[in-house]
Amino acid sequence: MINNRFLVTLLSLISIVIFTFEGCKKDSNTHSVPSISGFTPMTDTIGATITITGNNFSTTAANDIVKINGVAATVLTATATELVVTVPSGASNGPISVSVNGQSATSTGSFTVLGPTITGFSPSISGIGYPVVITGTNFSSDINSNSVTINGSTAQVTAASNTQLTVIVPLNASTGKIAIAVKGQLANSTANILVKKLTVTSIAGSGNYSFSDGTGTGASFNGPWGIVGDGNGNYYVGDGFNSRIRKVTAAGVVTTVSGTNFQGNIDGPVDTATFGDPFGIAIDSHGNLFVTTMGWNDIRKITPAGMVSTFAGDPFGSFGTADGTGTAARFHTPLGITIDANDNIFIADADNRTIRKITPAGEVTTFVGSGTKGSADGTGTAASFNQPFGLGKDANGNIYVVDAGNNNIRKITQAGVVTTFAGNGTQGAADGPALSASFHQPIGIVSDHAGNFYVTDEAAHRIRMITADGNVVTVGGNGQNASVDGVGGFAGFSYPLGICIDPDDTMYLIDNGSAKVRKVVVQ
Repeated sequence: MINNRFLVTLLSLISIVIFTFEGCKKDSNTHSVPSISGFTPMTDTIGATITITGNNFSTTAANDIVKINGVAATVLTATATELVVTVPSGASNGPISVSVNGQSATSTGSFTVLGPTITGFSPSISGIGYPVVITGTNFSSDINSNSVTINGSTAQVTAASNTQLTVIVPLNASTGKIAIAVKGQLANSTANILVKKLTVTSIAGSGNYSFSDGTGTGASFNGPWGIVGDGNGNYYVGDGFNSRIRKVTAAGVVTTVSGTNFQGNIDGPVDTATFGDPFGIAIDSHGNLFVTTMGWNDIRKITPAGMVSTFAGDPFGSFGTADGTGTAARFHTPLGITIDANDNIFIADADNRTIRKITPAGEVTTFVGSGTKGSADGTGTAASFNQPFGLGKDANGNIYVVDAGNNNIRKITQAGVVTTFAGNGTQGAADGPALSASFHQPIGIVSDHAGNFYVTDEAAHRIRMITADGNVVTVGGNGQNASVDGVGGFAGFSYPLGICIDPDDTMYLIDNGSAKVRKVVVQ
């Protein structure tokens, strides 16, 4: 009887112990439900940190599962009441959730992921291989975290801050939108960037200062300066130190039109005529070539029939300032030349610091310029220049003077009113609004059908574009003294001088330092 009672008691005690143990075991696996009371900040970028406050978080970071609108975030630190997490790549706007041991809580408010925005870029027109500065918000200061494309072509980022990126326009870029991706967040510019693609190739010249006719690199020049096209695919070059006029076809075939290896001023058939440092060259509506001879201070005429004559200036090479008809007039280092729609000839009379006008009948007058060194705008002789070099014209009959000594471009109306068109007068290579930009001894100038101008910036070894809306943009050359074929800023020039333009806006220029004729195709 006693033994039975003892057995019952013992079994009861064992049941109590097991029950108690199981209850304790169950309690050890439970965790209070977490709650979120708030988070800060409520808006930020990918990679930023968020502090989440609440209760019943795990103090072991690995046990806290945090998601931002369903995308898992990395927990950096954890206490029972606070979690610090990183906004993950790919996160989007939405609530924050925290799960601890299978128990979850979701915020009542939503976190907003701040993506990048583009507020602007400069310049609005750029050449291939040149920098563009993009301004906006929420960029990354880590260069590698920013991905930029220009109309779909990836651009190299060279500098980065939270509000500004500098990129290089890539080789295959074209006009279109700029797009930026920062850690998965995207932004597009509202405006297009206009990309000018200048492809530069050498069509004639061995690269050595010498004389030989031939094709391509089989030909040689010696101090080439001016160039003009006849509209039929032929280009005429004032080959200065060779004292010759050369002809270059579009295929690069070079022949000698006139001149010998002797300097002089002998008129007559092209085979026996001589020249003294021919510099500028232009063609009139009848196919006559007019050549400025820098060393002989006169203007020579070459007819299509092959006869050379002294059109204006002293046949014996004396210099002066006298106006007059034909050989009664005097010049002092005539350089640039252009001809208007009425076959009036304009000469940049460099050392006289004036622009001279010659009628088809050979009457020479001083069109503008006081003759004294200066940079004054004004009408007629009230204006002043400092070594005018190249001359160009626009569709409205205005003349443009490359005033090399003043490092600027001047405009002359048909009435003789002179204004400064581009350049701040200081030596440099800064792009920007026309009157704020700087040049470094500019020489040649042409205009295209859209009203843009192209300037050979000799000492800067670049091609500069003056847009129709009045901005200067570098579109060719890397600034190094080297003749390199290529596109935009990946091409190189060596003291570019004369330049001409075809009816289709293809340009040809003289690369004086390399003694080559270069072709420039604009897209």
